[in-house]
Amino acid sequence: MPVLELTGDLDNDFLVFHGKAAFVDNEILYIQYLQANIVKRSVDSVGVENYTDDNIVGVPVTLLNRILSCPSLEEIDNKFNQTFVPGMTAGLILLNTWDMVNAGIVDPSLNKAQYLTQKAMLDVCKEKKGSTGEIAKYWKKYKPVCHMWAAIFTFIYSLKKKIRPTDTPALVALAERYRDFGENHIFLRQGVSGPLITPGTCWRAPDDYTQPDVQMSVNPRADIEKKLESYKTEKGWQR
Repeated sequence: MPVLELTGDLDNDFLVFHGKAAFVDNEILYIQYLQANIVKRSVDSVGVENYTDDNIVGVPVTLLNRILSCPSLEEIDNKFNQTFVPGMTAGLILLNTWDMVNAGIVDPSLNKAQYLTQKAMLDVCKEKKGSTGEIAKYWKKYKPVCHMWAAIFTFIYSLKKKIRPTDTPALVALAERYRDFGENHIFLRQGVSGPLITPGTCWRAPDDYTQPDVQMSVNPRADIEKKLESYKTEKGWQR
């Protein structure tokens, strides 16, 4: 089971959480994301804005090496932003499954969760509807971090909160609750074997990482049922 390198340093843990969520399948980009943001933080701490172009500022050799070896923060941010829609899609599939199960929806399924996710990406993220194939592709790629994106989505859209380094413990705790649900939920329908998320495949927090208690919300059953009214009639979702 892959374990996140969380140490209790809020600034670093914030970067590790978001970096791994974004670049789950690309270790090089993950390292570059960490380095670029560490460089920015270090440069900001020097207070470069207080100096003129003629001033000489001393920096540690380790920081200098990072500056020389990592791409620009703008380039990394662009690559990070490209992961937002597919990552959020995977997170929403897990969230919509959580909502259906805990709200008591009759016959919840992965297909219904994907359908609800397609609607949400249009309504909440203003993202053009993805095809069923695209949604399935995003789910497959980001499933190992879907619980982390579910936590990110909850903070941004449900709690209406900008995530800061001080929120990292709560963010991690929320992600762990979603992971536990996904690894233990099995759809009770013909042809389905195993839980929504195969245990041991998701990135998780270290056993000794301190996690605060977090409140988990569930969308009202009536709201979910209303969104599912067109599920059986809309082209491509009759299953």
